Amino acid sequence: MNKSDQLTKIVDRLTVKSEKMIDQSPPLEAFQEEIDRLLSNAAGQADRLTILNIMFQCFRSELHEELKYLNELLDLVDNNQGRVKSNAFR
Repeated sequence: MNKSDQLTKIVDRLTVKSEKMIDQSPPLEAFQEEIDRLLSNAAGQADRLTILNIMFQCFRSELHEELKYLNELLDLVDNNQGRVKSNAFR
């Protein structure tokens, strides 16, 4: 099996897994449609990769902020012997 066939098989398996995940979580469908729309407007492969990279960076930053917030809450719980201050929530 050549490299191109291997990559095609990998993409096919990932596509099936992605479709299954979207079926199990309906809110992801709108997100996938937005990704598809953005990628369909890209001029070429390099632009598609740039779009995906920008999206990844944005979501990674959002995730980092959420994890930072959760760590702050955990610190509050630890510092208050299991009690959370009432002003700890957003």
